[in-house]
Amino acid sequence: MKVLYLILFCLIFGNIFGQEITEKEIKTEVNEVTVFIDKAQVARQKTVELSPGIAILKFTNLSPFIDSKSVQVKANGDVTVLAVNHQQNFVNKLEKSEEVKKTESKLVDLNGQIKLEETYLSILKEELTFLNDNRIIGGKINELNISTLT
Repeated sequence: MKVLYLILFCLIFGNIFGQEITEKEIKTEVNEVTVFIDKAQVARQKTVELSPGIAILKFTNLSPFIDSKSVQVKANGDVTVLAVNHQQNFVNKLEKSEEVKKTESKLVDLNGQIKLEETYLSILKEELTFLNDNRIIGGKINELNISTLT
C-alpha cells in the first residue's frame, strides 16, 4: 500500500518539479522577398536569446496565406530544431498597416466616383435617346411645321 501511495505522490507532484517548457512569441520583419510568377518567397530573420532546455517559439503576425508545406526554420549555434508546425490563428485578426488602410479607403472612394460617373453616363444616354425620339415626332414622311404643332 505504501508503494501505491509513493507512486501516486510521484505522479501528482512530478509536474511541479519537472522542467517547465518556456514559450516565447516573436514578431519578425521581412528581410528579403523573391517574387515568382505565381508565388513569392519571403525570408525573415530574428535573433532570440534562449535559456538551456526546451522552448517553444511562436512567430506571430505572419501572412495568413502561407503555404504550410514551405515553412522552414534554420538555427545557428548549439540549438536543435525538434519540429516546425504551422497553425492558423482564427481568433486574433491580422492588423492592417496604415498604408493598406489608406489604399483601401482610396479604393472605396474611387469605386464611389466610378458609380457616380456611370450614373451620369446613363442619364446622358437617356437624354440622347429622348432627343432622337423627339426628332422623328412628325414622322418619316411629313416634315414638322409650326402649324402642325399647334
